[in-house]
Amino acid sequence: MPKPVGQPDWAGRVRRSVLRMGLSVLFVIWGMAELVNDHPIARADGNTQKKDSKPDPLAAELEERLASDIRPLLETYCFKCHAGGEKKGGVTLDGPGDIASIMEKTKDWLTVVEVMNARLMPPEKHPQPSAHEVLTVYQWVHDASRYYPPDAKADPGWYTIHRLNRSEYRNTLRDLLGIDPAEHDLAADLPADDTGYGFDNIAEVLSMSPLQLEKYLDSAERAVELAFGSDVDPAPRLLRNLKRSNVGEELENGGQVIWANGAISGRHEFPHDGEYELVVSAYGSKVQGQGPRVRVSVGEQELGTIDITAGRTDAPQVIRLKATVKRGRHDVSVSFLNDAVLGNEDRNLWVPSMTIAGPLKGEDPGEVFDQVFFVQPTADDRGNKLPDAQGTRRITQSKAAREVIERFATRAYRRPVETGELGGLMQVYRDAREQGEDYEPSVKLALTAALVSPNFLYRPIAHPAPNDPQVVYTLSDLELASRLSYFLWSSMPDERLLELAERGELSRPEALRQETRRMLMDARADALVENFAGQWLLLRKLDGLEMDQGLFPAFNAGLREAMRKEVEMLFADVLRNNRSVLSFLDSRYTFVNETLARHYGIEGVEGEDFRLVRLPADSPRGGVLTMAATLTVTSHATRTSPVKRGDYVLSQLMGAAPPPPPADVPPLEQAGEALGEQATLREQLAAHVADPNCAVCHKRLDPIGLAMENFTAIGAWRDTEQGRPIDASGELPGGVRFNGPAQLKKVMLDRHEQFVENLSQKMLTYAIGRGTEPFDRPTIQKIAQAVADDENRMQALIEAVVMSDAFRKARGRGENR
Repeated sequence: MPKPVGQPDWAGRVRRSVLRMGLSVLFVIWGMAELVNDHPIARADGNTQKKDSKPDPLAAELEERLASDIRPLLETYCFKCHAGGEKKGGVTLDGPGDIASIMEKTKDWLTVVEVMNARLMPPEKHPQPSAHEVLTVYQWVHDASRYYPPDAKADPGWYTIHRLNRSEYRNTLRDLLGIDPAEHDLAADLPADDTGYGFDNIAEVLSMSPLQLEKYLDSAERAVELAFGSDVDPAPRLLRNLKRSNVGEELENGGQVIWANGAISGRHEFPHDGEYELVVSAYGSKVQGQGPRVRVSVGEQELGTIDITAGRTDAPQVIRLKATVKRGRHDVSVSFLNDAVLGNEDRNLWVPSMTIAGPLKGEDPGEVFDQVFFVQPTADDRGNKLPDAQGTRRITQSKAAREVIERFATRAYRRPVETGELGGLMQVYRDAREQGEDYEPSVKLALTAALVSPNFLYRPIAHPAPNDPQVVYTLSDLELASRLSYFLWSSMPDERLLELAERGELSRPEALRQETRRMLMDARADALVENFAGQWLLLRKLDGLEMDQGLFPAFNAGLREAMRKEVEMLFADVLRNNRSVLSFLDSRYTFVNETLARHYGIEGVEGEDFRLVRLPADSPRGGVLTMAATLTVTSHATRTSPVKRGDYVLSQLMGAAPPPPPADVPPLEQAGEALGEQATLREQLAAHVADPNCAVCHKRLDPIGLAMENFTAIGAWRDTEQGRPIDASGELPGGVRFNGPAQLKKVMLDRHEQFVENLSQKMLTYAIGRGTEPFDRPTIQKIAQAVADDENRMQALIEAVVMSDAFRKARGRGENR
């Protein structure tokens, strides 16, 4: 309905009302989340930790680190008072080094860290450990104290209320309202999501602020416009607070006069994409009979140049111009172009007012309009038949609104809407009607309110005792449907999944397995490639990565995108064709286009379309470790980084991250200055690790990274460095020797159980949106075993995650970590 000039902006007031409603409910949600988050991590009771007569690989690693890294430090600083029968302070540290003894002495080890961190021990007159030596001990004690036997009782862990991250929000609007993110990215202006445990879908770090909610409201309004069309608003709106960019003065009615070349402008919030009419009222003083010449613009768009003929004693000249404008805030300006002074004549410009009307034509509704507005009213709320109403059935506007809003909210909330929730949305509709809004705009406001509701933005579960760790809750079928769809699709459940859930059939093991397989074959499972693989394999670090163009001129946008595509296509191939996950470590094929093939030296590939190519037996390529994307994100802008590459293998692939370096560690180049500019990276590293504080970690990192020194910082092959052949040999603790990437991959394949367990842990973390804890280890072991039992196939991994108690259940969160 047209609104007279000067009428309060009802849409703006309802918008603020919706915002207040969303905030008030969110504060309740925040209170619930705080109640859960304030409780520390629940640890399994120590009585459940059994002595393992056959130490598993993690136990063996802890024992080996104790023997090689920790015991030498204890001998230097601690054994004089805490070994050989000496037990000062009740602490002895020279017992057996097996995992059972380590677990029995957990309190002693924690005491060691506490007094060393506080610099209470060793005593002042005794030799003191360096900061990095203390850090080394701390890291080992931290890992050892969190050790959890693989055969202990499985614990499903807790659930934290989960906000949709940007990717999930974007995809949910796509599937709910048919909005293509490639054309309209409604998550683009949302704040970046925090990450935890390597992923951006971890519930505990996905916070919410009032500013963020304001952004969600903007996106919700835009989503409703795109899906259901915008309304025509022909009423002109006066631009207030006009400003000038040069000398002049303000007029009594809010206009401006400008005495020199410059602009008079106002800022306007254009609510929708569309056509608008700008009306400018202007007059001027003349020089030699010629008045002001002005240029009218909206943002960067010039609408026209006009000569003002109206003088100071004439009625103001009215300029009417139309412009197609994108929604958002834009400056509307009238620029004075021909200032002049001649004798007593002075050309100046007066602009008493500017107004904006529009959009003059509403946006057409999207394809989902008829699906959402599935019922149309035929009568007003008094029962009077509406003009153009079809059929004989009388459906009042209130009844139609209720049916539309209820079905939409049920779909948006991913469960049946409750009576009180529906009542709140209907109140938004009724408020709008009472203020004079028509039926359809009022319903749209209620739908907008649904899209800023916590019921849409969050994924909770109805745990009956969220603070009692003894109460294990099995997710309802609808809750399970949401968890499954956001795991595999980063989006809401589809109709088939919801139908199964509503019938209570989804939780049946065979149905859950079948749905998992179906969903993995759906195009929406590309989200698992983008979001899981993109973060696990650090592909997202390619965004914005800059390499020295003087040293690496081949690195450009095309090569960067090809690097990313290769890794994504390998992951998608392993996923969709149910190949072995060991293909990530080594494979005899890859995916390239002409750009990447040229970079790799692969002949016979033309065009920018990607295709599968078989790799010859002597190719150094194959697996993610030797892909250009991996090699680039683990390099510096000017050179390779054996340390970063070694850390990538240990942290991302093998799950054996080294402790962080000390803060005062000198740069590699500084350590190798005495060797001269011709020193190789291997020689610089050797000088760097001469410091025993550095050697503890570098003896694990450097051999792995140096095995990949034949690859440049952008992943091209090379045979020499500084004019000398590259030495890619290395030896790991325990005497494991290898030379070059092929032999390194063989060493990793020999330890493939460790890789599979790490990948299982990463996948479980991503699936449940919670960092894994020591008590999750039996679950991870069970998942890894299920993968091994099915020839290490990818879909076995995903099915094992979905069927785990950690995915299907949750317990309350306890009082003690």
